[in-house]
Amino acid sequence: TACQFLSYARARQRQPPIAAKAYTSPTAFELIFLVTKNARLLWKSCKSIARRSEYDPRYTHTTTPEQLFWDAHVENLPTAREMFTLLHSDHAIGLVELDERRRQNVGPRTAERIDVNLRAQTVTVNVTGEGRAVNSSPEGETKVLLTVSAWSDLGLGVDEARKVWAITPVPRLGSDFARSKAVEVPLRGKRWRKLLEMLARSANGNEADAFSFAAALELTPPRTSLPRESRAKAEDLRPGYTADLSLQPPPWRGELSSALSDLGRKLRKFVAGPTGKGDSALWIDDKSVMSGFVVRYLFRDADGHLKFGQPMA
Repeated sequence: TACQFLSYARARQRQPPIAAKAYTSPTAFELIFLVTKNARLLWKSCKSIARRSEYDPRYTHTTTPEQLFWDAHVENLPTAREMFTLLHSDHAIGLVELDERRRQNVGPRTAERIDVNLRAQTVTVNVTGEGRAVNSSPEGETKVLLTVSAWSDLGLGVDEARKVWAITPVPRLGSDFARSKAVEVPLRGKRWRKLLEMLARSANGNEADAFSFAAALELTPPRTSLPRESRAKAEDLRPGYTADLSLQPPPWRGELSSALSDLGRKLRKFVAGPTGKGDSALWIDDKSVMSGFVVRYLFRDADGHLKFGQPMA
């Protein structure tokens, strides 16, 4: 099989076993299988614990499976991009071995059959989770548009058409915005639109009110006597989220944290930046949603020059 062939090729070329986070396997194919299998088992366990937290008195507060999964397991799981890179490395090792066999005229038909199998598996591998699939083929791979060494070096400008432009370093407030030096980042959807609006309107361009953001996303309603209508406005719901705080975090706090983790992952598909502890692109504290980057609206002055926000009055 392709896995046996690659294992043999890696040994011949004196390559070490594949290692990624907490996982080690002879080949990238086997590592991906192991990671996805364990991720599925961990996800099922998180769902079971989350269900029990809703009715078991031993749990101090309810939680969500997403929050449990990302808090407890995500640091030990390699990302789809990391596994795709390892897959490409194995592909290259296999091609080198095939070229060596062709030069030695060893089993041309067998080598050709393995080559076709190897290429097919490399192109079609999918990293699949519970209800989600990430296409790892070259055609489906998301391209990184910009790289920053620190999230504080990233500036996002929102123009009149609601297009989002990323630039580094961050321009001064009220200075010219060189769109020719920026890249358009396709951050789509209601959650990103709401977050960008709140960040752009803040004094520093990197802070949003956590309660208002939770209400805007219509997360799990707080314990409040306010009627829960589908047409209720976010500003009407905000007092309920504020009053729902207690010694134990309410359910909407976990949902908001999960939403920020998801938004951060979507941002990192297009903008590469640090991922270690203390280097988050988005996080939440007691009352605010914070971003490591700066967001401003883009305006045109009287002469038609595009400006990065407006200077403080």
